[in-house]
Amino acid sequence: MYADDSERIEYGVNYELALSEWGKLGADLASHSKAVEIIKAVEVLMGPIVLAYKVSSGAYVAVKYKTDPRAFVFVHPGFVDHRIHLQDSHEKLGEEGEVWRTNLPAASNQKITKSKVAPIVYGNCDNCFQQFPLHQKRCKSCYPDD
Repeated sequence: MYADDSERIEYGVNYELALSEWGKLGADLASHSKAVEIIKAVEVLMGPIVLAYKVSSGAYVAVKYKTDPRAFVFVHPGFVDHRIHLQDSHEKLGEEGEVWRTNLPAASNQKITKSKVAPIVYGNCDNCFQQFPLHQKRCKSCYPDD
């Protein structure tokens, strides 16, 4: 999934600019803040950032660290993959080596904006005492033609 992309666009150590020009997190401040938090947490554990770049396909932004050449953070829309365990991350099985994933908060445009559906109110049939939805007026067991 992650290969060295010779057509990548490099930003030196300016990962903020890389994220901004990549634009996949858009105006979703919660996801952007969480991605930056992860980048900084890995930096504390793995040493200073040496390179930030976005791949030519636009699939992700990668951030590379000095201590370990395998120390990367890969920021995708919706999640961040990284090579070390962080709080709230889970191991991504099936990858070569250890890869951990942290999900980003849902974008505000992914939230449900409609009001909740009205709950169904039930009543009891006077004939058979079974429950039925009151919007049906009468019990379907006793009055199947309604």
